[in-house]
Amino acid sequence: MSRDDSFKEVLRELKECQAKHQVTSCFLCDKAMDCDKKGDFEDSVMRNLDAKIHSLQDCQRERNIRSCSVCKELLNCELRNTYVDAVYLSMNKGSGGSFEF
Repeated sequence: MSRDDSFKEVLRELKECQAKHQVTSCFLCDKAMDCDKKGDFEDSVMRNLDAKIHSLQDCQRERNIRSCSVCKELLNCELRNTYVDAVYLSMNKGSGGSFEF
């Protein structure tokens, strides 16, 4: 199983758990403090983010650039989009993948 597949599986399991407990966020669940699924998800989020950072940095090195903002493929770059998604998930990992405003 690839790293991306593993991450998606952990996310799927967390979403199923949230549905079972009828919540949209782990913050709303009274079992969140002792939830293995939430903990597994948080660990997976950080591993996923680390992998995406390394992939993005490798791409920047290959292109001899220091920032994606100077790349002509910026707006259509799948690699950068997956990195942005990973950052988003890392920012809200405590809520189990949901972002509550």
